[in-house]
Amino acid sequence: MKVTVRDCLQLDSFRNCIVVAGERKMENRVRTVSVMDAADASEAVKCSGISGMMALTTFAGMKNNIKAQCDTIRELAAAGVAAMVYFPREQDVKSVDNEVIGAADDVGLPFMVMAGSEAGDYSQIISEVMERVLYVSNFKNSLINNTIFHLLNFEKYASFQQALHEAAVSNDFQVVLLSEEFNPIFAVETRHQ
Repeated sequence: MKVTVRDCLQLDSFRNCIVVAGERKMENRVRTVSVMDAADASEAVKCSGISGMMALTTFAGMKNNIKAQCDTIRELAAAGVAAMVYFPREQDVKSVDNEVIGAADDVGLPFMVMAGSEAGDYSQIISEVMERVLYVSNFKNSLINNTIFHLLNFEKYASFQQALHEAAVSNDFQVVLLSEEFNPIFAVETRHQ
């Protein structure tokens, strides 16, 4: 299961987030998150131009250069960046120039503004997004996770065979353990006719 920009907006750290551009691409897949505060577009692509990345920025390196901000958005979108989250230095959403919003909308890059947030909130966003990407979507309620849970529950099951049998039954899969000569040693059938 993939984590999208829309999924990230459900996280607690995005409670003050306002989507200002790129709403049609909210299903972009987020694979990683990083801080991007480069001085120009080429540096931004070199450091943060990774497909599926959510880039967090204050545009510190180009704060007074609207053209550089627009170029950066265009270049990062071409590199496949999933979204950008802008932390304004002033506590006002209007600190984002309309040209920047227009550039993000033109290339279909979700561009969000963290209203009332400090740049120190980077760590909370990185932590929550990466937890979602690494753990929740890949391992929660998965076949592998549930199987390992049963196999490692030494207090409940007296033997490996009993644990494997319970894992197969509760996860509705079949198991056949074979010897080196491919003779069945243990089998669990979970299909019922």
